Amino acid sequence: MRGYPDAYNDPICMGSNIGTQLRDASGSLGLFINLPCGENGFITCCHVLFDCIRPQPFYFNKTTHSNAHQVLQPGNAAICGRDLQEKFCGEIQMAKFNPKFSPVSVDVALVKICNRIPSTGHFVVKNNAQVTEIGYEPNKFPVYDTGKVRRKIDISDLEKPLLKSGTSSGLTRSWFKLNGCQVRIFPEGVWLGTQAQETIVMKGQYEVESGSIHNPFFITGDSGSAVFQKEIDGKLVCIGIAIGKTSYDTTVVTPIGAVLDALGLTDSDVKKLHS
Repeated sequence: MRGYPDAYNDPICMGSNIGTQLRDASGSLGLFINLPCGENGFITCCHVLFDCIRPQPFYFNKTTHSNAHQVLQPGNAAICGRDLQEKFCGEIQMAKFNPKFSPVSVDVALVKICNRIPSTGHFVVKNNAQVTEIGYEPNKFPVYDTGKVRRKIDISDLEKPLLKSGTSSGLTRSWFKLNGCQVRIFPEGVWLGTQAQETIVMKGQYEVESGSIHNPFFITGDSGSAVFQKEIDGKLVCIGIAIGKTSYDTTVVTPIGAVLDALGLTDSDVKKLHS
């Protein structure tokens, strides 16, 4: 464990609360990325950083905007006793929100990390009890340090547990929602965790079971968190980014291949870290 989700995390870590100075809304830090020239970045959702919850596509690219768009950790919604300069952690490089994109809708953003650079693959956890609730031994915290991703879910992967660390729910576990012998691909309306109680149809998304009553897999504020599959040897493989939930509380996850492709990244750009 490297801290609590809403706290000031130094270094920043997966599941940390993030936001921008211009919005009270916040979300979760997802996956760490290698950027050109030895710089570091991370992935989250576009709607965490921009007011883009409309059926129309939204795009942002730093090269076409003169003003830097700063990202804070924690975001404005969290009270941590730090000023804006201290909370500043990065700058938005690119963001895409396109429900109409085919075959997989995208809601992604790429942020360059400017300080508090991560060195380990640990997650934030709300409390130590969550570690045992997701199947780990006490004080044996999960780590994602391999940089491995899974673009295709095979039959042998269907019953492997899924883990994520989010700002609101902390460290949680669930499983794919299945349609026969394959992952259910969700084609319907998704609530993206905003104050506007509207849903957006997002194509080609994975659907994940809601989790337990006492420890739901996804709640408001978890948007942007990376979702991992636990292998038989205990290693974690990233399968996507959680973007929202359904009307019946299952979680909607954008496949990692679509996320990386939308940002012009490859599998090898996912950062390997120390355990």
